[in-house]
Amino acid sequence: EVYRWLSAPDSSSNYHTAREEHHSGTGAWFIEGESFVKWKETPDSALWVYGTLGCGKTIICSTVIDDILNHCAGKSTHACAYFFFDNKSGQSDLSSHNKFLRSIIRQLSHQSSSFPASLMEIYDGGHQQPSLASLQLTLRRIIEGFEHAYIVVDALDECTDRKKVLAWIEELMQWHGGKLHILLSSRPETDIKKKFHSIEKLVQFSLTGHPMNNDIEICIDALLLEMDIWDDETRAHVRALSKCRTRRSVDDQLKAVPKGLDAAYERLLLSSRNPGHLKQLLIWLAFSQHDLRVEELADVIAVDFSIDLPSFDPRLRFFRATDVLEMCCGFVTENADTGFITLDQSVKEYLVSERIKGGRASYFSFDERFAQTVIAKTCLAYVLHPGTFPPMDESVTQAFPLAAYAARHWIIHMRLGIANDGSISRLTDRLSSLEDNALINCIRLPDPDQHPSNCDKITYGSALQAAAYGGEVTIVGLLLRKGANVHAQGGVYGNALQAASFMGHVEVVQLLLDRGADVNVQGGQFGNALKAASYAGHESIVRLLLERGANVNAVGEPYDTALAAACVGCHTKVIQWLVLKGADMQEQGTRALRIARRAKIGSRIGHAHNEISQEDRDTTVQLLLDGGAIAEDEAEEDNKDTGMVTIEEVEE
Repeated sequence: EVYRWLSAPDSSSNYHTAREEHHSGTGAWFIEGESFVKWKETPDSALWVYGTLGCGKTIICSTVIDDILNHCAGKSTHACAYFFFDNKSGQSDLSSHNKFLRSIIRQLSHQSSSFPASLMEIYDGGHQQPSLASLQLTLRRIIEGFEHAYIVVDALDECTDRKKVLAWIEELMQWHGGKLHILLSSRPETDIKKKFHSIEKLVQFSLTGHPMNNDIEICIDALLLEMDIWDDETRAHVRALSKCRTRRSVDDQLKAVPKGLDAAYERLLLSSRNPGHLKQLLIWLAFSQHDLRVEELADVIAVDFSIDLPSFDPRLRFFRATDVLEMCCGFVTENADTGFITLDQSVKEYLVSERIKGGRASYFSFDERFAQTVIAKTCLAYVLHPGTFPPMDESVTQAFPLAAYAARHWIIHMRLGIANDGSISRLTDRLSSLEDNALINCIRLPDPDQHPSNCDKITYGSALQAAAYGGEVTIVGLLLRKGANVHAQGGVYGNALQAASFMGHVEVVQLLLDRGADVNVQGGQFGNALKAASYAGHESIVRLLLERGANVNAVGEPYDTALAAACVGCHTKVIQWLVLKGADMQEQGTRALRIARRAKIGSRIGHAHNEISQEDRDTTVQLLLDGGAIAEDEAEEDNKDTGMVTIEEVEE
């Protein structure tokens, strides 16, 4: 009666299926290994076995269960319960935390010497179903009735409410009952890794390396014994290879294998239930600038190409990011340690070959320029969507895992793609406006530490200034080609030239000057570009601006002149250049000397790598005196305002 009320699901069919697929001799290395033996003998222990899709986690779990069942047999104080999470087979009962708890409770109760009183308490006549908290408490009390309780959980990543089950595991590991041994298996999903890294008593075990290779060899040997069920082509290849006596003959024979691979890849492609999504994913896997993680790759399919202009639609997202692994199964491998997904090189070669074009899977054919264009459009559509949000912070970037890649690489893919693509042009037009934060986010995301999180369109004044501040020379060039005004005024830095000069982006400064930027235009926080570069200590930019006609003695707030600005940070090389180019060493030199003498030892001004030292200050003072600056009486000097401000005040 109570068990009917509990309605616990049974995952034993998953266990039996795994045992049937198990090859004799495999998994022994794990059972005999130090990690498992220690877990088996030590109460209050947890062991997480992780690996990529298809690496053998479920088989290992079934082997563990087999060993523990034998270990517990005939011992009334020992018990073993297991659960196989499974949300692929249509059994919703095997995918929730609630059902998992019910199953473990049922199994352990059945092994108790007497029916658990805690279960009878929550049953209470069966008038209502128990809460999650009451199930968790009941399970703990049942575990307390044994000397050793073993729980084995497979495919934790397939639990539909992982947050709840992970929180429960964390809570369980804080309980020091001296009874529980729990083993869990899953893919190394980000949330699981993060949670398990924080649990001190949980031991992590990766299913990669030599022991697994031995299991693979055993499986291959078993398959070789079943050659009679292979098709003629595969059997012929294996027989031919077995007759090879030299490395060269092996290489020659292997040249015939691609035809067989083509057929295998064609079958996989044609069996896809969503060819459009699979093609998008394969394009990215083949031509992305670097390997992607599961959560990044999953968001690729959320860009809708069925409408006039590609756009990001969160409704297109998979419910689970890991579904992309199932969709790409047979084409990719996942690194268990890094989480990166890699496309097999032979798959890429097939997709871009002439061979696929004449076959039944020709829909999946593409060339590099087409692929680069698709990726560029995806990136642009992706960064434009969160552009409606405030400047990116951690919470937004977590919600858009592909954002950093898209922001950093869209322009590379655009350059490698099809020239004059209409959609690309329209998307970049949208990006180049400051109507929202898309461009600012696009500039900030690749290096968030360099760009304050409170920067917005008011800070930068124009898209060109934002790109110049970020040092995005390619984007600056794109904006200029689209007609951006190189003289546009506004924002904290007044204009793009001053922003780039302050940040030390030589290539951007060079480009702006080549496109006609006024080297002496006034405005912005520093007054002009030369003072901005002098204050920040960028010698190469100071030299460039002076060569292009910057007025070394232009006067204006703050600091009056570039010489005084350079003295704030005791940038001696900059000061030498300013003096060499005719800086006024009479009135302005005296003011600069006053500022230099008050430079704060240990402070770091502008973008200098080193703090101001006593030697820096002494050298600066001597340079000014040697150049003709007139020293004032110290008492008189103390009564005069230097007009100095801090870098924090300048950048507010």
